[in-house]
Amino acid sequence: MRLRPSAARRVVEDYFLIVREVLPLTIEVLELACIVNEVVNLRYDAIHLAAMALGGVEVVVTYDIDNWRRAARGFRDIADLAGREGFELKISRLVVVTPDELAGKLPRP
Repeated sequence: MRLRPSAARRVVEDYFLIVREVLPLTIEVLELACIVNEVVNLRYDAIHLAAMALGGVEVVVTYDIDNWRRAARGFRDIADLAGREGFELKISRLVVVTPDELAGKLPRP
């Protein structure tokens, strides 16, 4: 799927209408990202998933649906291994949507 920058920009603008907090990058996030990669090999996106899981964000908006849906299918295994290693995740599932699926569903200012 080809990335449409204008659609991605609209989603980001809409996102910041409802969310004003950016998740921190911490040692805990990086350690959890290593677990994510062991289970589903998301590469650099493992950091994003780790920050989301620790920050309580269960929905990712992306055009990279193949990798993220693989992560969603493997999320239970990620959560199980993370729990055994002492991590306390704040989400119990991962929801993946594309910007096109989301477009028009958020209120405009």
